Amino acid sequence: MPVQRQRARAWQRLADVFKNGVRGAPAPAREPIALPQTAQDGPPLRLNLGCNRNPKPGFINVDIQPFPGVDVVADLEKPWPWNDGTFDEIVCADLPEHLRQWYEEPDPVCLERAQACAADGRFKEAFESLVTALRKPKRRYGVIHFMEEAHRVLKPLGRLDCTIPSTEGRGWAQDPTHVSYWNENSVLYFIDSEHRRIYPALIHCVWKRISVETRKPDRLGVIWFRMVLQKE
Repeated sequence: MPVQRQRARAWQRLADVFKNGVRGAPAPAREPIALPQTAQDGPPLRLNLGCNRNPKPGFINVDIQPFPGVDVVADLEKPWPWNDGTFDEIVCADLPEHLRQWYEEPDPVCLERAQACAADGRFKEAFESLVTALRKPKRRYGVIHFMEEAHRVLKPLGRLDCTIPSTEGRGWAQDPTHVSYWNENSVLYFIDSEHRRIYPALIHCVWKRISVETRKPDRLGVIWFRMVLQKE
């Protein structure tokens, strides 16, 4: 293989590493995950996100770890590996608080430029673009990303049903793996036009409130809230 082609492939792999992120979690699927051809004519398609070791019958069970019963291993901080308008329902319990509140990723425009330069043999420019991608990262807000991706993969009038530890109790802060913070008011930014208008460049999804309720604390002082929303 010519040296120049070897270098181009090496740069491509390097750019892919930055594009997929430097975390140890699995990278997202290159193509949307295929579903059965009869999916649209069959029973409702339902996702159970963050199932851990508790898969639900009748659901596509998803987790970042390949536990028994997991159908799809996916990092939900990255673009979700399903097409738009695929599912009828999404459920999750004790998942969203494990997705980072915010994080930064290398600028995707600069990464694409680096890949194009490497493909043309312009390795100095490719290197400069990679450096720029790292120096000017794109910030992603995990709460918004979760709500936007859930909205995207649901069918019109699809339902999102989540139970999450509320900041009103002890549970949201007691677990060392909780990295984002939720309560009833978090939902306002996705169901109320006045709140959504605060971040017009970030929040595009529109949800309808079916029910949002905060439960009483348990014996350890943990308080959960449950939001059931419908895609509009």
